[in-house]
Amino acid sequence: MPADVTRPQDFPSTRWSLVARAGRPVGDVERQQALQILCSAYWYPLYAYARGRGAAPADAEDQTQGFFAKILSTQFFAQASFGRGKLRTFFLSSFSHYISKWHRDANRQKRGGGQLVESIDDLSDSNEPACDSSLARHYEKCWAQDLLQEAMTVLEADCLERGRQGHFVALRVFLEGTDDEHSYATAAATLGLQVNAVRQEVCRLRNKFREVMRQTVATSLDSPTEAEIDAELADLKRVLRA
Repeated sequence: MPADVTRPQDFPSTRWSLVARAGRPVGDVERQQALQILCSAYWYPLYAYARGRGAAPADAEDQTQGFFAKILSTQFFAQASFGRGKLRTFFLSSFSHYISKWHRDANRQKRGGGQLVESIDDLSDSNEPACDSSLARHYEKCWAQDLLQEAMTVLEADCLERGRQGHFVALRVFLEGTDDEHSYATAAATLGLQVNAVRQEVCRLRNKFREVMRQTVATSLDSPTEAEIDAELADLKRVLRA
């Protein structure tokens, strides 16, 4: 899996605009930076999808690494159309076709048929059947969880910058679904605050998290409107509840 990449906290670009940068000529500095961010964001969801298709851990890793190796060494994103819709769908469709070609290549090798010659363009233009719906849902859930973690990381960095990391550590449990009197009392004791003060802190942290989450979701859309962000957030909640 690619090394962790520090992502911009001011969200200067969407992931589709990163795709545009990733389509620049090989050797371009911004191209490499964009590819690193995209690979970091989509590596695990794609790996989980490969595992869901029955690949052993080593094979799933080989398939995922191979897919990104092709992306890194070709002009794959130069062919990406902004009219394709959601970037995560574009990735999944391309990866699904890549896995099919990976299996055909492996079978040809076993039969002594030699290396299968393929074009990276075929990964997104293939007419092969669409991904199995249950596997696609699993992929989307991994994507949604990664998106939540990305937002949580940005929020933690913001708290650290403002000298409030201790508050974040004590209160993040309230962002993860726990909301009972015992938790408030524990946080109050940890922070040396009254319970009512902790409730106010939690309210502010939740509002900040919603703001960061909207910004994070916006990065996955191309020139998003407020309505599109709302729709994507609703979709994310649906995926996580499933």
